[in-house]
Amino acid sequence: LILSSLPYLQQILTHSRVRDGIWLTPENLREIYAGLKADKDGNGLLSLEEFRLLSNDAFQRFLLQRGVKRSQLVRNSRHTWLYQGKGAHRVLQDIKARVTRLTRLPPTLVDLSEPLQVVRYEEGGHYHAHHDSGPVYPETACTHTRLAANTSTPFETSCRYITVLFYLNSVEGGGETAFPVADNRTYDEVSLIQNDVDLLDTRRNCDKSNLRVKPTKGTAVFWYNYLSDGQGWVGEQDEYALHGGCVVTHGTKWVANKWINIDPDYQRQARYQQLVSQQPEEEDDEGLTLNPDIQSPDIHQDL
Repeated sequence: LILSSLPYLQQILTHSRVRDGIWLTPENLREIYAGLKADKDGNGLLSLEEFRLLSNDAFQRFLLQRGVKRSQLVRNSRHTWLYQGKGAHRVLQDIKARVTRLTRLPPTLVDLSEPLQVVRYEEGGHYHAHHDSGPVYPETACTHTRLAANTSTPFETSCRYITVLFYLNSVEGGGETAFPVADNRTYDEVSLIQNDVDLLDTRRNCDKSNLRVKPTKGTAVFWYNYLSDGQGWVGEQDEYALHGGCVVTHGTKWVANKWINIDPDYQRQARYQQLVSQQPEEEDDEGLTLNPDIQSPDIHQDL
C-alpha cells in the first residue's frame, strides 16, 4: 500500500466510511498511519509484513487516545422513530396517507414499511453523502423481509425503495440537502474524490454538489433509491440518489424521513406480506385485513 499515493488513499477512504462511524479525510489517514508508526522502514510503503505487525484493534485504540469530535462523525444529529399504525396520532396517520397518495403505491406496502423517523440537526450538524439503501445481490437479504427469506445470508440492507424527506422548519443558515452527482452522465465511486475535493464531504464541499435543496418548512423532497427492473418492479440501486445534509451554519434543522421498504425479490416480498396477513389483529387503519396480493391494480408500475 502506497501511503503517499492519492489513488490508493481514495480507494481506502471510499471503502472505509460507515453510517455511524468516523469520517476519515486524507489528512486523517496519513495521521493515523504516522501515529501507529506502521511504516517501519519509512519508505512510504506499507508492506504485507508491516501490516501484519499491527494488532487487530490498533486503529480503534489510536482513535480513542486521540479523541473524536462530533464534527468528525459521518452523521452528527439526533433522531427518534414515530409509529404510524393503528392507534397512532391522527396527524401521523394523515402523513402516512399523504405519502400513499404521493407515491401511488398500494397502502399495504406503505403500512409495512419503517416508522416515521424525525431528525434534529443542531448548529454544526451534518450528514455526509450516502445512499439510503445499499445494492441488492442474490446473497443479500432485506431487513424487513429477512424472516420470509427462510435462509441465512451474509449481507443485509434496508431496501428503501423510496425516500420522502419532510422539512419541518425553515433553517436560518445551511442545512441544504445536497445531491453531489445528480444528472451526471457516469458514476464512479473512486472519482468522487478528485484534486483534493471530496464530493462526499458535506462540511467542506456542499457547494460543489450538482443539486442542493434549501430546507423550507412545509415542503418535502421525494426520490427513488432504486431503478425499475423494466417489468414494473424494483431493480438495481440508483447510484445517482447519493445525497447528504450540508452543515447547519445557523439555527436548528428538523426533518422527517418516510421510507418505503420493498424487496427487489418479488416472491420474497409476496411471502412476507402473506406471513404478515396471517398474523392476528394485523389490520389496517380502516379495519380491513392486509391484502397480500402485491399485484394490486393500484400498484405504481412506472418506476
